[in-house]
Amino acid sequence: MRLLLSLFFVLFLIRASAFEKELDRFQVPGVAIAVVHKGEVVYLQGHGLRNIENQLPVTPDTIFPIASLTKAMTSHVIEELAFEGKLRLDERVIHYLPEFRLWDKRCTKRATLRDLLTHQTGLPKHDAIWFKTPEGSMSSDFVKSGLLGSLQHLEPICKLRESFQYNNLMYALAGVALERVTGKSWEQTIQERIFEPLGMQSSGFSVQTACESGNYATLYDRYANQLIELPPLDLSIVGAAGSINASLNDCVSWLQFKLSKPAPKVEVTNLRRAPYVPTAGVREVEGYGLGWYIEKYRGQELISHGGRFKGCSSYLGMLPEEQLGIVILSNTDHSGPLLTTALAYTLIDKYLGHDDVDWIMLHYEVYQRWQASQKPKERGAIDRPLKDYVGSYTHPGYGTISIELVEDTLMANYYRLQVPLRPVKENTFEAIHPMIMGRDFVFTDHCLEVAFEPKLDPIQFFAKSA
Repeated sequence: MRLLLSLFFVLFLIRASAFEKELDRFQVPGVAIAVVHKGEVVYLQGHGLRNIENQLPVTPDTIFPIASLTKAMTSHVIEELAFEGKLRLDERVIHYLPEFRLWDKRCTKRATLRDLLTHQTGLPKHDAIWFKTPEGSMSSDFVKSGLLGSLQHLEPICKLRESFQYNNLMYALAGVALERVTGKSWEQTIQERIFEPLGMQSSGFSVQTACESGNYATLYDRYANQLIELPPLDLSIVGAAGSINASLNDCVSWLQFKLSKPAPKVEVTNLRRAPYVPTAGVREVEGYGLGWYIEKYRGQELISHGGRFKGCSSYLGMLPEEQLGIVILSNTDHSGPLLTTALAYTLIDKYLGHDDVDWIMLHYEVYQRWQASQKPKERGAIDRPLKDYVGSYTHPGYGTISIELVEDTLMANYYRLQVPLRPVKENTFEAIHPMIMGRDFVFTDHCLEVAFEPKLDPIQFFAKSA
C-alpha cells in the first residue's frame, strides 16, 4: 500500500504540468509538501526555492514560520492540562488573568478560556497592535505590560458568542493563562509536551536560531507586480497564537501524532464563509474546534487549519476516516494560502478518486481577481505644506503614531514600524511598507485615521497637544 501510494503521488506531481509551473503561475518561490497515510509518510518533498537570489532549494528540512498552525499545539496542551485537572476550559478568563478587561464589561465577566480558543469574544483581529512591541520582546511580556491594558480600548464587532471573530490576541492571552497555571513559560510547555516527545528537533520560537540553522526559508511578498524579499520574521511576540518555526519533517511528526488521536470535535458553528473561498459544491464548513476548522468534504470530515503572516503561509489537513493527512508550507503570503489550499484539495481528490473539480484553476481565478485589485494608487497632489501634518497622534489602545518630515517625505513612526507616506489626494497618504502596504493615512482636523482593522471604521488617533 505504501509503495502504491508513494508511486501515485509522485506520478500526480510529475503529471501536474511540471509542478514548478504552478509556483510560477501563483508567484510562489517555494513550497514543502508531505502526505501521510495510516501513519506512513508517502510523500515528502520540497519544490522551488527557499532563496531566490542564491537559488537555494526548499528541502524537507527547510525551516518555515508555520504561523497559525501554532494554535492547534496551544489548544492541545491546554486540553491536556484540563484533562489533568489543572485548569478548566469553561472557567472565566478573569479567574486566571484578573487584569483581563474588554470593551464590553459583560464580556469581561463572562468570557471563558474556551471562548478565547474558539474566537468567540466578538473582537476582530486588531493585529496592528502587535507592532507596539519592542524588538525581541516575548509574547507574555507584551501581554502583561501592554496588551492587557489596551484590550478595553479595542472595539468589538459583536457581542460575546454572537459570531466567530478570528483573533490572535485572544490566543496569546490563552498562552499567558497557561503560564499562570503551570508556572512555566508557554514556550517551555510546548517544548516539553510536544517538541521533545515527538522529536521535533528543528522546531522553536526564535527566528535568529532558525536563521542560524542555514536552512531558513527567505520570505517574500508581492507589490507592484514584483516579488520583494522581506526580513526574517520574528513572531515571538505573538506567542501562543503563531510563533513557532518548524521544518516539514517536524510538521510530519506532529501530523502523525494527531492522526493517531481522536479527531477534534466541533465547538462552535457560528462561522461565516469568506465569499472568495471556492467550495465547488463539495465543501461545507461545520464549525471550529479547539485550534481547528472542521468541515464536510465530499461527505467526509476534514480537520484543517491554515497559517499566514507576511511572507509565509501554511496548511495542515486531516481526513480522519481515511487516516490521510497533508502538510504544505510556503514562503510567501500574497498567493501562498491560495496555492497551498488548492494543492491540498487536489491531493485529497486524487486520493479519493475524484477529478470533477479543478481546484488549481478555481484558486488561480481568485488570485487573478486579487492581482487586478492591487494596483498602486495614483500619486496625487496636496494643497497643504507637508510640515502641517507633522506631530504626534494617539489612541488609548493602539498607542502613538508620530509623523515627521524627512527631507521631502512624510514618515509615520509607529513603534517598530517606520513607514514612508506617499500623497494620494488632499489629506490622504498611502503607506509604503511591506507590513501595511497600501493602507490609507487620512488627516482630518486634529485627528489621524488609519484603517488598521478592516472590519471597523478607521482607527482614530487624536493629535497630542503641543
